[in-house]
Amino acid sequence: EKAVLEGTFRAFSVEVFQKIRDCIAQYAKGVETSYGIKVDVEIREMYPPVLNEADLVASFKAANEGLVDDIEPQMIAEDFSYYQQVVPGIFVFAGIRNEALGFVHGLHSSKFDFDEAALLLAIEAMLKSTVGHSDSRHLASAHSSHILGAALWLLLVPNMNNAVTNVLSVAATYY
Repeated sequence: EKAVLEGTFRAFSVEVFQKIRDCIAQYAKGVETSYGIKVDVEIREMYPPVLNEADLVASFKAANEGLVDDIEPQMIAEDFSYYQQVVPGIFVFAGIRNEALGFVHGLHSSKFDFDEAALLLAIEAMLKSTVGHSDSRHLASAHSSHILGAALWLLLVPNMNNAVTNVLSVAATYY
């Protein structure tokens, strides 16, 4: 007989992820010993956590006063987390939900659509956040696009509760 258990787990820090991974492996060994069975554990580490840096969040919010909502940290799996391993970064959700225009479907839906005018707000917020930041460790000046692209990411989201048009959402730092 054979049983297969599959699932996903994420954490807000690499250390907690590793601890969970280690606990699963130890639990599996205990089950093997207790029941005299063979347990194979395969854990694929896909994405590190997306961690917003506190000073970047504060700077982004100050530059975009009145446009930014605070949200709870999100357990997302994003390629952007790899950029953040090279340079500090900030991940921002750009709200594009507009029920009046029928823009209500999730990002991965075949029905996904949005009012492209919402991009203007996101681009403006990005540019406002770069002004006065010449330190390449942080949000870079507009002419340093390779650093800017790695340091700030705006994700279009129509299906979060507060992801309405003309609202940017950012999670406080969690490290």
